Amino acid sequence: MDRVICIVFLLVYFSFTVNMAGAQAQQVGDCGGFEKRASGSIQTPNYPLHYPEDKVCSWIIEVQAGDKVILSFESFDLEEEAVCRYDYVLIRDGSSSKSPLIGKFCGKSRPATITSTDNYLWILFNSDSSATSHGFKAIWTSEFVKTILPTTPADFTSTTSSTVATTGTTVRDGISPSPSTPTPASSQTPHSGCGGQLTGEGGLFTSPNYPISYPVNTQCIWKIVTHPTGNVELTFQDFHVENSGDCAYDFVEIRDGAMIDSPLIGTFCSSMIIGKIVSTGNALLIRLSSDGSVSEKGFSASWKLVPSSTAPTTSMPPSSTSLSTTTGPGTLSL
Repeated sequence: MDRVICIVFLLVYFSFTVNMAGAQAQQVGDCGGFEKRASGSIQTPNYPLHYPEDKVCSWIIEVQAGDKVILSFESFDLEEEAVCRYDYVLIRDGSSSKSPLIGKFCGKSRPATITSTDNYLWILFNSDSSATSHGFKAIWTSEFVKTILPTTPADFTSTTSSTVATTGTTVRDGISPSPSTPTPASSQTPHSGCGGQLTGEGGLFTSPNYPISYPVNTQCIWKIVTHPTGNVELTFQDFHVENSGDCAYDFVEIRDGAMIDSPLIGTFCSSMIIGKIVSTGNALLIRLSSDGSVSEKGFSASWKLVPSSTAPTTSMPPSSTSLSTTTGPGTLSL
């Protein structure tokens, strides 16, 4: 009898130990981990309730080779401190704690959208033993970036007109001068994916699924980079994005440069007519952001290389109800 009781006790103890080990493993899994997916979300423990004290969580996000990770914060609320010594989020451009630092963040201001240079991001969340807050929720998507570079055969100069999808090349004899404003290929297939790097002298691109509605909860970034001595002229042939007075839900953001924090030219929504936009340098960044509800047909746009502008100006459109910001340094003409 005693032996039976002993065996039962051991079985109960063993079962309890296994269950506790599984619970502990699940708890660790809820805080950080390796995320190998094209898109997804991460959040602090207990979100949207207060995160625990003395917590360290790290995530590695990996997307397909050749893609970039685009990380944006839906909400952000950490203990505030001038240099983020207590509770903070640390983001590095790579797959380890030794990768280049992108930024260290705390407080209640959402960080700007972050784009990796490769197919990895490393994120660390740290809380100390005192005050806690609601934490954060972040989503990531991936974008495929294909750069088409012009080729230069020996003794010849080539001028390449390209989008991500198509390329047209004019080969010159090395003696005759090149035209001041090269002409893009007459027939081009628009790039219709979610973001990408567009290079060359001109091209076309559209929002995902255009002219069908773009997806909800989407972040797409296009970077247009042309000849170092030229400017980019951007024209929208069609534009339909969810309407809101301050473009708080779905919007297209245009920046004067190739970086996510380059000077803002404007934030656009609704079905307004947008005039030609000209960069002050050789690059523009265009970001489409959609929330989780209504979506519209999106946009169709073209771009081309133009001679460098010496005195850019910014003019307001006739109605600013759907234009939240037009104070950037680029040229906006009607």
